[in-house]
Amino acid sequence: MQAKSPFASYFYTALVFRVPPCHIRHGTQESEKAWKMTAPQIDIYTDMLCSYCALAKRLLKAKNISFHEIDVTSDSNAGAEMRKRAEGRRTVPQIFIDDMHIGGYDDLYLLDKKGLLDPLLAGQSDNLSS
Repeated sequence: MQAKSPFASYFYTALVFRVPPCHIRHGTQESEKAWKMTAPQIDIYTDMLCSYCALAKRLLKAKNISFHEIDVTSDSNAGAEMRKRAEGRRTVPQIFIDDMHIGGYDDLYLLDKKGLLDPLLAGQSDNLSS
């Protein structure tokens, strides 16, 4: 008889639900509403040819986080808005979590590696210290 792999249920769940089981939330409707109300608004200013923009979007998608993408490739108004919000920075991506300027992909990646990105995404920005 063959021993059952500890990963068997993980792969089954991932295949059936098409998401990793760690992203499946079990709870009441009230807890679901509370989670949706506290989910931060993420704005990311991008350019269609920017590889760092693609990396930033991939990192957020891997965390199953929705974001609002603003393409500044041909929209000069969006570019001006980005520079104003980013205090004059012209490079993309520029990432904002609930109007808090994060910076570019390198800054987002560093926050993730330090373990500070998940609390930000959970709306716990007041408890963070760099």
